[in-house]
Amino acid sequence: MPYRIAAHRMAAHRMAHFADKAHVDRATLGRVNSAIMLGLIGSGLVACAVGAVVYDFGRWFSVW
Repeated sequence: MPYRIAAHRMAAHRMAHFADKAHVDRATLGRVNSAIMLGLIGSGLVACAVGAVVYDFGRWFSVW
């Protein structure tokens, strides 16, 4: 039982410091993070704009 607890703690410690490893460049990680966040924000704004256009066209055609 104590071996499992120690192994779990070592695994958690290893995973918590993944970004500190030599094969992960912090600048690259930051650029990837920024690209993902900007992509999500941009796609959300585009979805809102498309929804607004569809709503407006629906209201315009319902008047006729």
